[in-house]
Amino acid sequence: MISWYTPTARAIVAAIAAIAITFSADHSAPLGFLVLGFFAAATGAILIVAGIRGAAGASDRIFTVMHGAIAVVVGVIALSATWAGLPFLVLLLTGFAVITGAIELYLGIRARRTKAVETVTRDQIFIGALTLLLAVAVLLVPPDYVQPFAIPHGVTGQVTASVFVVGLFGAYASVIAVYLVIAGLSLKWHPKETSAVGGHN
Repeated sequence: MISWYTPTARAIVAAIAAIAITFSADHSAPLGFLVLGFFAAATGAILIVAGIRGAAGASDRIFTVMHGAIAVVVGVIALSATWAGLPFLVLLLTGFAVITGAIELYLGIRARRTKAVETVTRDQIFIGALTLLLAVAVLLVPPDYVQPFAIPHGVTGQVTASVFVVGLFGAYASVIAVYLVIAGLSLKWHPKETSAVGGHN
């Protein structure tokens, strides 16, 4: 049975990550590791529970739990490597995005072929594609990128690759948060749909 709790819980995690980045003046690699670590570990825990309790098919359950386990591992690594630099953050973030995005996209496409709940398959496909897009966007940021800026009242600074990468992750988390809230409410308001297939990933 599909529970609206799963996408809603994921939305809360994504919203916290987005807020942490948005309202932080420090967009350094250490902040990126901390937020990625929290986001990945918390999301992974939610997915593991959803996979064990909610997925109808055995293969869906395996992929969902695997998705969650990978996310938890990435989260632990990120939280343990806050001292590492931007290159490792980029490697970890892109690896996480490629693997988990591919799993989510695969589950969504396969569910659509089996005529599963349209709301769920659409959410999985969108989130999977957006996560893969995050990986591409992060890889396109030049590692030596530096762009000075100046605003009125004598305020100056510079946008670096670190600021760009962490900012991209924050933007991704913001979109995911909004989308998953809508997904969760859609499932709550249309409970009959939740009996059609297994857990929402």
